[in-house]
Amino acid sequence: STEGLMPDLTILLDIPVELGLERARHRNLKLNLFKQEDRFEEETLVFHRQVREGYLKLAANAPDRIRLIDGTQDMGTIHEEIKGIVLSKMKEGGKNRGLKVEG
Repeated sequence: STEGLMPDLTILLDIPVELGLERARHRNLKLNLFKQEDRFEEETLVFHRQVREGYLKLAANAPDRIRLIDGTQDMGTIHEEIKGIVLSKMKEGGKNRGLKVEG
């Protein structure tokens, strides 16, 4: 369905399943979505662990394209880490195209 197209970069924010579900529930409470749990959030812990493991395997098999970020860090640290990865990737791509990327 992608006709062979692959992204140059994918950022994977990884957090333990339990923490991710806790954050989603907190978000729903904050937004007054008490009875509107997303279908995805209603799945079992086993399901969520399998999904996480699948993404981690993808990242392990394509470390140059899929960059894994520890999502338990504070937002500022995550922001800086992602910014560094993106700027580095842009510079790398720019060199291949004769472009200059500043940052």
